[in-house]
Amino acid sequence: MFVQSVRKAMPVLGQNSVLSCQMNRSFCGKSIVLTDRLSQTQQILSKSLSEGENGWEKLWKKNLTPWDLGMTTPALSHELKKYGRDLKRVLVPGCGSGYDLITLIYHRSSHGGSSEIVGLDLSTTSIQRAKSIIREHGLSDSNSVEIVEGDFFNFSEAEDGFDFIFDYTFFCALPHNLRQPWGKRMGKLVKRGGRLLTLVYPIDERNGNNESAVGPPFPVTVEEYEKVLFPEGFVKESECTSEETVPQRKGRELVVWWVRKDKNTQNGY
Repeated sequence: MFVQSVRKAMPVLGQNSVLSCQMNRSFCGKSIVLTDRLSQTQQILSKSLSEGENGWEKLWKKNLTPWDLGMTTPALSHELKKYGRDLKRVLVPGCGSGYDLITLIYHRSSHGGSSEIVGLDLSTTSIQRAKSIIREHGLSDSNSVEIVEGDFFNFSEAEDGFDFIFDYTFFCALPHNLRQPWGKRMGKLVKRGGRLLTLVYPIDERNGNNESAVGPPFPVTVEEYEKVLFPEGFVKESECTSEETVPQRKGRELVVWWVRKDKNTQNGY
């Protein structure tokens, strides 16, 4: 089975694995810097959580955002071209700098659509940055996209549901105890017949279900997504690697499409 063969090809990687350097030597120097930035990120979030503060806002203010590619996600552009249709009502949780919102706006324009695009983030600073970047691309944030500061688990704009949600470096930012609530929330947010596109990263078959693993990003596996999405009526449409995965994440990322059907769907297939 193709899905199984893809997973077997995935190396077993630790949270800040030196193997990522060995797999792509041109990124060794950057990987060392990234490891240091990840450590700082984790320390700030851990301290903020214990003090009841918004750690994500602190990180954006310090420009300490190692997950941010600083550009649109190549794999998203590629997948949307394959999908080839207007997406109607769209959500990007943890939208950050807003680059992926721009990709979705251009996709809408290329299909003559009128989809409603919503970006969501907990950080005021990231929201401001996203609006600024959208304007820099000659797009008006007021009529092109709605950017909302709020909590994924309870923001009010979700009442009507969405036809398409894109999740990248959002699931892996959540501690293990929030994975099931994430799945339940997706079950409420995605309309029946709607689709969820996940870029599953960072894959670690050994530690993906380890509740004591250090993060973010917390190690994941496709099975961890299946555990929380299948009970909510999601069916897995496809699972594959992508030629468009950024070099420093190759070997640790899979592209998985899901469609929401009924909760009585057997085993997500």
